[in-house]
Amino acid sequence: AETSMRVVTLGPRETLTIDDAVQHFGGEPDKAAYLTFTPTTGSVALSATQLVVDAASGGNIGTSVPALPRSSGLSLGQRRRFAAIEDGGPTANAQRIGGTFHNSLGIVEASGAEVTVRATLRYAHSYVGLAAARSELAKEFRLAAGAQLFIPDLARDFIGALRESLRDLHGVELEIEVIGGTGSVIASVLTTDNGTEDLVFRLE
Repeated sequence: AETSMRVVTLGPRETLTIDDAVQHFGGEPDKAAYLTFTPTTGSVALSATQLVVDAASGGNIGTSVPALPRSSGLSLGQRRRFAAIEDGGPTANAQRIGGTFHNSLGIVEASGAEVTVRATLRYAHSYVGLAAARSELAKEFRLAAGAQLFIPDLARDFIGALRESLRDLHGVELEIEVIGGTGSVIASVLTTDNGTEDLVFRLE
């Protein structure tokens, strides 16, 4: 992962707003990134918003992104579950049907050491004329110190080409577990409404 560092200086009780923070601090446009702030003196309060441009209106749609301490990451033996994930099928995504969703997964190594993560996706599915069945798929990811992983289409990445044959998936569960290394991770799921492009940023 590429790293870029900048120094930001604030006066007493000063407030600073940075538009397009990723590019401001040296990141590339339309690339996933995360920001780490380390005060050298004093203390700061941080808040952030992720924005996307609505193709129809040209306006911005956004959601708040919490600022987290590094100590909040999952370490060896710990796990976190994201329940009740809704994932639209191929028709819902292609036709931008409102009230259906697509999901992205982000994982960041937060403590400066290598870590191995197992991500498990559980979902129920059915075909025409067949009873519903439950499936469980797992992947393992090794992240170097300070590295990040971004999966733009969570269900498609895990299920593969079969996802094109399935309908909307309801009640999907994603479990993130740290299974190796001395690092820690912060995982998030970004859910986007196919119709309105409204965003929901989830940490659990």
